[in-house]
Amino acid sequence: MTRRVQVRILLTGHAGYIGKHLMPALTGLGEVRGFSKPFHDKVEWTDALDNVFDDRYDVIVHAATERLQPHEQNRPDAERIFASNYYCTKLITERAHADRSKLIFTATCSSIEPFSFYTWAKRCSADFIMAMLNDFCVLNIFTVYGNESHEHKKQSPIHKLMSGNLPFCYDGWVRDYIHVEDVVRAIIHVIECQIRGEYDLGTGIGISSEEMASIWKHNRPSVIGPGHPNYPEGFHEVLVARIDKMIPGFKTTIDIRQWLMLQSDNLSIIKINENPQDESVVSGG
Repeated sequence: MTRRVQVRILLTGHAGYIGKHLMPALTGLGEVRGFSKPFHDKVEWTDALDNVFDDRYDVIVHAATERLQPHEQNRPDAERIFASNYYCTKLITERAHADRSKLIFTATCSSIEPFSFYTWAKRCSADFIMAMLNDFCVLNIFTVYGNESHEHKKQSPIHKLMSGNLPFCYDGWVRDYIHVEDVVRAIIHVIECQIRGEYDLGTGIGISSEEMASIWKHNRPSVIGPGHPNYPEGFHEVLVARIDKMIPGFKTTIDIRQWLMLQSDNLSIIKINENPQDESVVSGG
């Protein structure tokens, strides 16, 4: 039997929704360090990352991001958050280049056709990574859901569907949803198979907000209706992973329709802890 080579991994955003699920899985590959503390200017980011990069990492999974809710996109701090997200990624990319580390970047499907400050930050960050590095993997991740028992202050869209407050899904819109366990499996697959390039991480099958509401028959979302406040009038979003952009050798295992039906039948809604752990630099093993 071939013994798996242990690697040193840095996971930014380890206290986030994806990061909370990803951190335990990465420990099976080697030594993992987590970093999840937002800063807002060049000096703070430089000092913080200098402390994190006290040694070389074989793999950096950059999942950290700071985002605004739709109603906040036009506030004065939107540009600041854009700059913060981009500058953090720029520093990490430069260090990955200097150390010859593999960089996996969790982008978003919305950055394929960006409209908001958040999605433009993701798009610009991805473009910088692809220009700077040879060993990179940019993942355009579609809407993530699942495992609501996980202790975190942010609820996934599906949990909000269950509670009657589904965000980002408006009349006529279609989205691709991917379970968080499949996201974790995909990132592990990218590391183990040494996959490079830019890929869509979704199922390739979309579902409309209307269909989701009909499956979850116990509580129809109240926000299905008018268009998104930050998009052109009459704009109907269709965000589905492109089959020709899928990760080589990887397939998702969880179908949102079957999952929703099971949850609807069981009414297994679990409240999320309102007090997540402090988001600070920690070391994992």
